[in-house]
Amino acid sequence: WPNLMELHKKLFGHGFEEAHNAAADIGATANCFWKLKELGVISV
Repeated sequence: WPNLMELHKKLFGHGFEEAHNAAADIGATANCFWKLKELGVISV
């Protein structure tokens, strides 16, 4: 499984600032979730 930074780079073509900062990680996780949902990888 990719780590959060790897997933973010794969989905958006770049990393995100302040990795391992709780607020930044939550934001990146949310962005990845919505992108995966948009792509049809996740269905809820």
